Amino acid sequence: MLEQSEIKTPEHVTIKFSYAGLGSRAGAFIIDQLIIGLAAFVLFFVLMIIFQTDYVQIMFDQFFLWIFAGIIILGFVFEWSYFILQEFFWNGKTIGKKIIGIRVIQDNGHRVTLLSSIIRNLMRIIDSLPSGYLAGMVLIFFHAEKKRIGDLTAGTIVVHDRERQKKGKRNDPIARVVGQNQWSATDFTFDSFLLNQLTEQDFQLIETYCQRYLELPVYEKDQLTMQVGEIIFTKLDLTQYIGRIQETEHILFVLYLQLEDEWRY
Repeated sequence: MLEQSEIKTPEHVTIKFSYAGLGSRAGAFIIDQLIIGLAAFVLFFVLMIIFQTDYVQIMFDQFFLWIFAGIIILGFVFEWSYFILQEFFWNGKTIGKKIIGIRVIQDNGHRVTLLSSIIRNLMRIIDSLPSGYLAGMVLIFFHAEKKRIGDLTAGTIVVHDRERQKKGKRNDPIARVVGQNQWSATDFTFDSFLLNQLTEQDFQLIETYCQRYLELPVYEKDQLTMQVGEIIFTKLDLTQYIGRIQETEHILFVLYLQLEDEWRY
């Protein structure tokens, strides 16, 4: 049974989520390590082929220690950047986390920051002590919020992702509207900087609008569309669409599709 909890964001919105336990986190980590190991094997194989040439062999003999140190540093950088970059650019997920269905978020419910991802992953060194990530596993098992040392230091938590659950909701009114109109999250591209300025309250406004869309009579629907569009489009520098009902509806639903992966858990 998943342990349910909730947090209140700085925008005074309550978000419910389920902590990811030791089993799901270990599964994701094993998958990621297999991918890293496969990449290291391929790199090693390529290097072995390169070192077969006479010129490279001579250089290798002369600068063995420097080359060996460079390979060790390259391996360290690759492994840590694998976790850090994916978590930051993929909304708290790595390939392993995506497959298992978990993600990293901040304690306040917001998406993980680059600094937090760097801190939590560098602290793997301590979590791995004395061997086999024993310290991290013990702490995850006994901690109320399933945190390892890296999470405590960085102010992060790992939660179950609801993306799979959302895809299975056949009677979701938002999915019905999107399906009927054949809209998708890729229909519009928004300025990433302005998009990151939207708050949880903005998402709640967009979500409420999309959920009520099918329930409202045409007049009220058009009025609500203009009101929500004016509030949101002003923040996204899309004022040219204000008052254009059909385009506003389309953009608001696309916005929801792009934001739900970040704001809903």
